[in-house]
Amino acid sequence: AVTANDGKRDARGAGAAVNPGKKPVRTVKFRFEETGSLVYVSHLDIARAVTRGLVKSKLPLYYTEGFNPIPKLTFASPLSVGCGGENELAQFKLTEDADDKAILERLKAAMPEGITVKEAYSSPSSFKEIAWAQNVIDMHCDAGDDTVPMLYLKFASSVVVLKKTKSTEKEVDISPFIRDFSAERTDYGVRITVVTRADNTNYLNPEYVAQAAAAVADPENRGYHTIMRQFFMFEDGSIFR
Repeated sequence: AVTANDGKRDARGAGAAVNPGKKPVRTVKFRFEETGSLVYVSHLDIARAVTRGLVKSKLPLYYTEGFNPIPKLTFASPLSVGCGGENELAQFKLTEDADDKAILERLKAAMPEGITVKEAYSSPSSFKEIAWAQNVIDMHCDAGDDTVPMLYLKFASSVVVLKKTKSTEKEVDISPFIRDFSAERTDYGVRITVVTRADNTNYLNPEYVAQAAAAVADPENRGYHTIMRQFFMFEDGSIFR
């Protein structure tokens, strides 16, 4: 049935609301892997692709009630371009309840290549409670016997990097934003596992850790590195769910 509110929306070019009068009954978190070519796609485009996947899933989604209604979708912490994620998190709302297994199967079938949904669930935790993230940085370089000890020495004190913003660039000590750091020699160079700040206020892009490490492990810039975010953590270091 067409309501008076639908007429007002049509008059301003917005069209009818998708689910007028319906209220969300449940918030669903889903855990997914973001790999492959999508690592080099901006978060805005990823969000659009996931939104299209949600619509394609035919789940009873709760939509925003603004000018252009879209599924109410929130990401835990956007990945920087060039970084992959093994256990990324996002959430949406349903206007009708559904079984977790059924939700998972629909999401897995609807998402584009490169986004693999691993789990769908509900929990009382808020994305605002995310404080840290564990990342793996694989450095493909000619590492010597002294490279790993030199990296530990480097990250045992202040680590100053040139941090860029839209308008300026300045030197910043990133060591307060690093919780844990470890490094090991590999066949291809060095693997670094580092826990960095991931909250909205103090977020540290792990790319800055990679740049600081490269100054030690690959000073002539002959190699390359990859970054994979493994999981999120609460303030106390426990895994976020």
